[in-house]
Amino acid sequence: MKKHLTTLFLVGMIMLLPSCKAKCPPERISRVDSLSLFPEIDKTKNTKPTFIEIKGKQVRVDRMITGPVCNEAWSGVVYVTCDIQIPTAEVDRLFWRQCDFNVKEGSVVYVEAHKDKQYDRGCSCHE
Repeated sequence: MKKHLTTLFLVGMIMLLPSCKAKCPPERISRVDSLSLFPEIDKTKNTKPTFIEIKGKQVRVDRMITGPVCNEAWSGVVYVTCDIQIPTAEVDRLFWRQCDFNVKEGSVVYVEAHKDKQYDRGCSCHE
């Protein structure tokens, strides 16, 4: 149950990116009008860990998230960039129910749009 709640919080955080006080210009977060335009989850996707600077420190991240965000399986340390694509609110406010989206328990997610804030226990855009 805790895993499910963490996933829901992270999904809500991503959906609310444009409404929060963010450092991302609006043009970097794209809205997609149809859920059918999101690719299926790629379970063979190989990612190479990299280091990025977060709040003045070099942090090793296992995956940088860019492009479509719907059918995803995140684990380890994940960095969500501003360069993402999410559905428009008019498509379906609860569209995540139709996505194959999972965040493994124990994962840490940093969100560029939230000034690189670290989320490891769920989150809320309006804390």
